[in-house]
Amino acid sequence: MAQAITLWREAVQALSKGRVTNALADREVLKTAIDFCERTLLWEEKLDAIEVKAYIDGYALSSSNGRIISIDHASIGTRKIFPTSESNLDAFEKEGNVYDPDIYDVGAQWRRSQATDATRYYVKHEGDEQRKIYLVPEPTADSDAYASCTDLTYSASAKTITSAALTDFEDEGFEAGQILVITGSTSNDRVYSIASVADNVITTTESLVDEGSGDASAVLSVDGLIVWANMAPNRVDPGRTEPATLAAVTFEDWLYHDHFDALRDGAIARLARYTDEQYHDVALAEYHDALYKSAWMKAAKYKKKGYAARVSRDIAA
Repeated sequence: MAQAITLWREAVQALSKGRVTNALADREVLKTAIDFCERTLLWEEKLDAIEVKAYIDGYALSSSNGRIISIDHASIGTRKIFPTSESNLDAFEKEGNVYDPDIYDVGAQWRRSQATDATRYYVKHEGDEQRKIYLVPEPTADSDAYASCTDLTYSASAKTITSAALTDFEDEGFEAGQILVITGSTSNDRVYSIASVADNVITTTESLVDEGSGDASAVLSVDGLIVWANMAPNRVDPGRTEPATLAAVTFEDWLYHDHFDALRDGAIARLARYTDEQYHDVALAEYHDALYKSAWMKAAKYKKKGYAARVSRDIAA
């Protein structure tokens, strides 16, 4: 489910009922939600797997759920790859380091380095706020298997994934013994061992959840590029859109259920700073801004520690 931005109106308009319009309340709630997500990086989404192609190092990142702020972490299949930057790689080069495939490091002439397996990645801003991830060294091998499907059926009892249209999974590179990563499904986003492949059916070793009847969507991949992105709501320019367009914005459930007060306080603080409006109130702005700051700082800790009541370093139990 998704929660409507209009659910904050009454709480925000309580600042000065009758003078804060619906569109204005919605706009400041949206700005606050964006700021909250950018500060806390609490909204994390696993994107659909990307097929790695030989001798192609850059891949566009996209999500239909919001705006990608940054990359939290990434892997190729189940193998973690590590973040870096162009400036960091250039520093290795200036120090005279040389790319050594035995230790998977990069240095001199890193832009021309190639290897079967990429070990690092960096992210650049492209046009229209698009993010693009680059693999280092440039991979010289394709993903072992990849299929993007919208016609799947998952069977819990048979432990099978069936495609209604794909005639042969083996033609796509899937084989018994491979480690399969599923992304983009409703209930089966996990890692599986392939027990067998026959025509349009993959049988897994691990249990599946019943899903779909020839209509479930997912990306199935072996050694595909998996990216976990930090997200924020999309921006809506109220000067170029109708109020109804702004009012149609929805947020993730957890923003409403866990952080309703934070977004309310942030929106009120923004409104109370409007110097040419009747609801301008410096003291009120400072009060709600302090509440908002305390809320997002507390929420940012969840990014590091999660929602467990206690965090223990003892993993022996």
